[in-house]
Amino acid sequence: MVALNPFEAFADTYTPRPVKARRKRPAGGQAKSAKDKRLEERGKLAAHYRREEARRTAEALASPQGKRLASLLAEFEALTIDDADVMIARVEVQDWLLEANEDFRRLALRLIDKRIGRIRRDAGLVELDDPLPGEPESAFFIIKRLLRVN
Repeated sequence: MVALNPFEAFADTYTPRPVKARRKRPAGGQAKSAKDKRLEERGKLAAHYRREEARRTAEALASPQGKRLASLLAEFEALTIDDADVMIARVEVQDWLLEANEDFRRLALRLIDKRIGRIRRDAGLVELDDPLPGEPESAFFIIKRLLRVN
């Protein structure tokens, strides 16, 4: 390496290799450990998955069936924690949704589940609260059974 400054040229010539290698490391003072690299990679993959899932959801909601689903979800915006029966009844009469392909029904269930979670959170309850054996089924499980999603 040729330095324009004679002092830099002298320092470059007489600086030991281990010191030069240390200077090339990241600013944290140490190279990233294998664990840190795995965590960083996992974070990148998770971000990619979220972007891809958002793209697919937007794409599906732009379709004619998606527009119908969006209007159904908009109807659910006014529901409260006491309106689970209303939500189930609204899904039951949506023949187009019950006859849609499995991927679309799965998307619908995921979006309905998000809405149920918001309703529960707004009521001051835990978002996820699956019933124990012997307890009545929750709205989510009834809708899941209606949509025939495993």
